[in-house]
Amino acid sequence: MQGLACPRCRQPLTPAGGKQKLRCIPCKVDFPMLGDVAWLWPEPGNALLDWRNRYNRLLAELEHSESAAAAEAHKHSAERLQNYAAALTLHRQQVTELLQPLATGQTLARETHLALRTQLPQHHVLDAYASNILRDWAWGAEENQKTLDCLAGLLERSGVSQVERMLVLGSGAGRLSLDLHNSLSSTETIALDSNPLLSLIAANMFKGATLSWEEFPRAPSDPESLFVSHQLTGAPAPITMVCADALNPPIEEQSIDCLVTPWLIDVIDAPFTTQIRRWSTLLKPGGIWLNHGSLAFNATSTHQRLGSKDIAAQLEANGFTVIEQHDELLPYLQSPAERQHRQELTHSFVARRVPQAQGGTQSKQKIHAHQPAWLADTSQPVPQSEAFKLQITTTRMHAFIMGLLDGQRSIQDIAKVMEAQRLMPAAEAEQAIRQFVSVMLEEARAQDRLY
Repeated sequence: MQGLACPRCRQPLTPAGGKQKLRCIPCKVDFPMLGDVAWLWPEPGNALLDWRNRYNRLLAELEHSESAAAAEAHKHSAERLQNYAAALTLHRQQVTELLQPLATGQTLARETHLALRTQLPQHHVLDAYASNILRDWAWGAEENQKTLDCLAGLLERSGVSQVERMLVLGSGAGRLSLDLHNSLSSTETIALDSNPLLSLIAANMFKGATLSWEEFPRAPSDPESLFVSHQLTGAPAPITMVCADALNPPIEEQSIDCLVTPWLIDVIDAPFTTQIRRWSTLLKPGGIWLNHGSLAFNATSTHQRLGSKDIAAQLEANGFTVIEQHDELLPYLQSPAERQHRQELTHSFVARRVPQAQGGTQSKQKIHAHQPAWLADTSQPVPQSEAFKLQITTTRMHAFIMGLLDGQRSIQDIAKVMEAQRLMPAAEAEQAIRQFVSVMLEEARAQDRLY
């Protein structure tokens, strides 16, 4: 585990517990190993609990889908629906076996997860990148090769043919990490992703393992393609797999020759300038940054939609020299079982860290403290901010309305109750209740469509 560092203080880590964990002696914190994956979050216990909740939610949704599919199969007596229900059961078993390190802890009912709003943003859900797994290790040979050819050509034009130590941030299921490791004859590669499902699959692939995995196309090419069974086969490579926060990489400073960010800079929860400052200190003076993927795909406002000129200007202003930039239209997640075949205009660049650039002083700081203290330390009181007060009042009002939804009262009846309670006039209440139950209906339909 050479080159890994404590995500709190950036000091080197020491193997402990028979190599079952890594220890930071200055911080007096142990970081567990999940199989072959180093679990390097600043608060490792909190992160385990967080992802365990997401894991339990995924199992609850898979069980719900199984039940619904089984009911449909029984209703229509269709063999393909029976096979689909069986495939869902098999997939839940595959997920359970692979994510066994997250399995401890109480499993909540699906309804409880919904009530607690533990459905996370789509890019934080465990199986959000299921298609990437299959692209990497099942049906994506052409796409993987075109991506590698694109980056190999970019590196060749930049005069880069070999690197010693490489770090891939947002490595996903690991195929690009493996391809670049072999293409650049890297002596050591560290692959990092925040998603434990992707991390555990990648770690298995780097050992040359074979895994059974089910595909459930969103838009099947025909009625018989509700699911497709695959065998994922990896290739042995000395790649270290880390599950951690890409904005807080647990890597020793100035230890990396080549930083790779595939499909990351546009979805990370920080401005590009923040990304540069946090990642530049990982590179040795003269080290290179190789980027590939979309631009401004997840931008929430116009000024965040960066173009290639903006990217270059911000890199140049923060201690890098841009060597080469390249845009290319490439296939993206083109499953043979899908009707939809996407293409993406990708942007790639190679930038070199200017040798005299001193970078930031992040190793002297606890840069992981981007969450409020009361979230990291659950014994601290939760502050009652004005935003929280408003949300509490709104939630209480919604709870009052939902308590009146007894299957007997009409919207007009509920409005009269609210008027009697002096909450609002009946005419206004009727419109508000109608809007509220309309939203509830749409959310219920959305849940059924999503799962």
